[in-house]
Amino acid sequence: MNDPIVVNVDYQLGMKTLIVCSHGVPTAEFIKLAGKIVEEGRWIIFGPKCLHADKIPADDPWRKNIYDPFQKALKEKTGQTEVTGWYANGHDAMRMVIEALKIAGTDDRAAVRNALEKVKYNGLLADFEYSPTDHDGQSGESIQPTIIRNDEFWPYKR
Repeated sequence: MNDPIVVNVDYQLGMKTLIVCSHGVPTAEFIKLAGKIVEEGRWIIFGPKCLHADKIPADDPWRKNIYDPFQKALKEKTGQTEVTGWYANGHDAMRMVIEALKIAGTDDRAAVRNALEKVKYNGLLADFEYSPTDHDGQSGESIQPTIIRNDEFWPYKR
C-alpha cells in the first residue's frame, strides 16, 4: 500500500481499506498533498502527541509544562507555531545530551556515553529513562495513533 496509485485506485473504487502510516508521514505538507482522501478516519497515522497537543486539555501537565513553553519559545525565535515530530526529536535529543553532560560532569566521550544510560527526561515525544539494558528508553506514549479531520491532526479514538 506504499504506492500512492494503488491507494488512489482503492479510494476511487469506494473500498474501505484501513491504511496505516508510519511516524514519518504526519506533516502539514502531507495533509496538503493528500487532500480529502485522508479524511474519514480511514488513515491511521502514527505520530507524536505534539501533533494534536491543542486537543489536549490546557491543564494537562505535559501540555502545560513541556509543550506550551516549547511552542512559545519556537514562536518567539522563529515565528512558527506548528510543533512537528521533527522539532520534538531534535529538542528532546539535545536536552538529553545536555542532561548526560550534567550527569557526567565532563565532556569526556566515555563519561558522557555512560551518563546517557542514567538519563531520565520528560520530553515532547515521551518520558525517557535509559539504562545499561535499555537504550531506547521511551515510554509507550511516544508514538500514538492519529487521524486527520478538517485538515488537522486528531487523536484516534475507537
